[in-house]
Amino acid sequence: MNQIIRVLIPSWRFFDGTVDAAVLTHRISDDGTTFGEWQNTIPKPPRRAWGKLFLNSYENQLFASHALLEYLKNDLVDGLNAEVSIELVKNLVEFEAKPKRFFQFRLVCQTVDYTSEVFEK
Repeated sequence: MNQIIRVLIPSWRFFDGTVDAAVLTHRISDDGTTFGEWQNTIPKPPRRAWGKLFLNSYENQLFASHALLEYLKNDLVDGLNAEVSIELVKNLVEFEAKPKRFFQFRLVCQTVDYTSEVFEK
């Protein structure tokens, strides 16, 4: 009987661990040589509210953005070909930051410190 109850009640230990969350920053330039300060590109998702249980496109977009960062982080840590992940994050920075002409992004976490090349819009 005890085994049946254990199957029906989930273990909350899954939520106890800490995560090495990646932070995405960017900087922009007009001429491609002189860049400004690093700015946070994606904010942390806010706490979920019951009122936004079904219609929460902004929060869903933030969660999808953070999932892209995790894919890039995992590709870099595992030594895999990260071209697709870098291109997706580049497109994300273009969408979020709306750079004028040149931009660069940086992914920082405990295991990765990756700075991209300079991209031209």
